[in-house]
Amino acid sequence: MAGFFTPGWNAASTAKGADETASMARRAGRASYLGARAVGWPDGGAVAVAIWLAALMPHSGGR
Repeated sequence: MAGFFTPGWNAASTAKGADETASMARRAGRASYLGARAVGWPDGGAVAVAIWLAALMPHSGGR
């Protein structure tokens, strides 16, 4: 897993990317059933991945 984390990956950038999904229409998954009602809320999967990566960053060799 050592090669997984690249210098451009950090908790701030993944959280920013998750926040940017709020303006996107959902086309797949459970959120797709909500249609326009899902716009304005960040995608749950993107938020979960951002949290996971933030939790793993201290264990990635100091990057």
